[in-house]
Amino acid sequence: MMLNKGQVIAGRYEIVEKIGMGGMAVVYRAKDKKLDRSVTFKVLRQEHLGNEAFIRRFMVEARAVASLNHPNIVNVYDVGQEEDINYIVMEYIDGVTLKELIDKKAPFDNVETLGVAIQIASALLHAHESGIVHRDIKPQNVLVTPAGTVKVTDFGIARTINAQTDTFNDSTMGSVHYFSPEQARGGHVDNKSDLYSLGIVMFEMVTGTLPFDGEESVAVALMHVNDALPDMKELNPHVSRSVESIIFRLTQKDAEQRYPSADKLLVDLRMAITKPDMAMGILEEEDEPEDEDEETAVNVFPKVTSFSFAKFKVEIAAVATAVVLLIILLAVLIPHLRKPEVTYAVIPELVGLTYEAAAERADNAKLNVEMLQERHDEDNEAGIVIWQNYTVGESLMPGDTIGVIISLGTQKVRMPALTGIELREAEKKLEGYSFGLAVEYGFNADVPYGVVISQTPEENELAMPGTIVTIVVSKGEEMTKVIAPELYGLTEADAKEKLENLGLVLGNVSTNYNTRYPKDQVCLQTVAGGKDVLKGTSVGIVISLGPAPATPTPEPTEAPVNPPDGNDDDTPAMGGEKELALSFAPNIPEGIGTFELSIMKKTSENFVEVYRQEHTVYDLPVIVNIRGAGLVELHMMVNGVDVGSEFVDFDNVAGGQ
Repeated sequence: MMLNKGQVIAGRYEIVEKIGMGGMAVVYRAKDKKLDRSVTFKVLRQEHLGNEAFIRRFMVEARAVASLNHPNIVNVYDVGQEEDINYIVMEYIDGVTLKELIDKKAPFDNVETLGVAIQIASALLHAHESGIVHRDIKPQNVLVTPAGTVKVTDFGIARTINAQTDTFNDSTMGSVHYFSPEQARGGHVDNKSDLYSLGIVMFEMVTGTLPFDGEESVAVALMHVNDALPDMKELNPHVSRSVESIIFRLTQKDAEQRYPSADKLLVDLRMAITKPDMAMGILEEEDEPEDEDEETAVNVFPKVTSFSFAKFKVEIAAVATAVVLLIILLAVLIPHLRKPEVTYAVIPELVGLTYEAAAERADNAKLNVEMLQERHDEDNEAGIVIWQNYTVGESLMPGDTIGVIISLGTQKVRMPALTGIELREAEKKLEGYSFGLAVEYGFNADVPYGVVISQTPEENELAMPGTIVTIVVSKGEEMTKVIAPELYGLTEADAKEKLENLGLVLGNVSTNYNTRYPKDQVCLQTVAGGKDVLKGTSVGIVISLGPAPATPTPEPTEAPVNPPDGNDDDTPAMGGEKELALSFAPNIPEGIGTFELSIMKKTSENFVEVYRQEHTVYDLPVIVNIRGAGLVELHMMVNGVDVGSEFVDFDNVAGGQ
């Protein structure tokens, strides 16, 4: 269902622009007129409208997702239907997709990868606890705000855990690069399928490539089922051991060998920031499958079927042996030991403090602080802690370290002045800035054509590099049409006033003899009354001089016996003819500046051309001297086209119209 700009749905949501299209819905940016805010407005695609079962599923799932409320999940504000428009109204995120960031920046460093993964995992934990499996975790469905906040979106093919579905269909083929093996097989899909997809996303963040790729979707799906994960170290030697091991556990072919839940994953993700050299993803005893043989039960690590690197296997075996020996040693000594009293350290709030103040507060809590990274932040000045890797109020062992990220201050640039200058000059002025430019046009009677009327962001406002600067360029005064008035019988002053009241201009004023209208009254106008014309059009008039003065009657002369040379019986005698100055103002088509005017006089036999000359529209009305006697029919030709005729009584009328 395609919507038009300016269309209002449900009396509330005004469509602003189309911003995307997916397999299920068309996506628009809209304005919520009730709350005066931008929203994302998703409309079910036209091809699904005949499928009542699909529409019911769409509405049920949308309402289920609307129940989610988490800072790392895009909020769903409203779900509804108006006629054949089925829609979801969501939080509008002014950011980029994680896929765009990967294409531009990958491979990410370890801290960046973990920071994004922690926020995605937090979103999944909230959804899973609410009974919802996303089923389509991929970088395209993860939005990142300029402040670095991650927002998971598009639960478009999400289902409640108890729903029964067919997984491998046309609507999800585009996501096959992130499918879990059970999704590829069309099997049961649950929380662990989302965690597998997150593992593939993390692999792509740290390597910049997809682990499984091919020309056919089915071939890629089979790779998820059968192929081992590529060696991350070969693709990125800087990937930490902790990140590598977490990804390996997340992407196990056997779902039982993965993390059992997102909260277990979050523990390792947070620890991996401060302990990059530690192997994570250890399979805890309560997480082990029940049907394990004796050899597997001793090993406290998962069966990492896709981890084929000899060095890491040796390290796993060594650590496993050390753990077994430690258990035996403790079993022997524990009866003889007095259990010490342990006092845990409570994690304080460090965000918002300077690094020095944060270190002092942590020291008071018997903890240490380590700066993990510095990055630009628009809300905090340089030197302020903007993130910490442990939640306030949780417990750590005394002496443990809290990792923090420190603000480098704003990266914003002050906006130059663009209003009041021409578009080309504005474009040149922005060349020295890292801004994009969007140009819109609008009518403005006070700003000349081509000059910038307004800009967003405004002059001197701070904006991030990459911000799209929108300028509105003047198209000049809007040319509206009015109906030309009838001016016949008015004085020149009255005619001028009547024209100006309508936004028209009095053009050339001339005089001529006329018996129809008394002296000093308009007897001719160059634009016919009742015609649609643009504002500002010039209308010329002819002012009557009254009837022409009487001409003396010539004394009769004796007719010659023979006609003059060159004359014959078919040519009317010249006696009785008189020459008059006649005014002509034909209707000239819009857009024509120059034209050829010719006057044709009709005789009893045919037409005789009595005048031909080129003119401009500013010459109107044209005064032409024509000879004639009695009632004569004259035709006006413009560029060879007959545009009208009139009768002139040369015996009684002083001029024509």
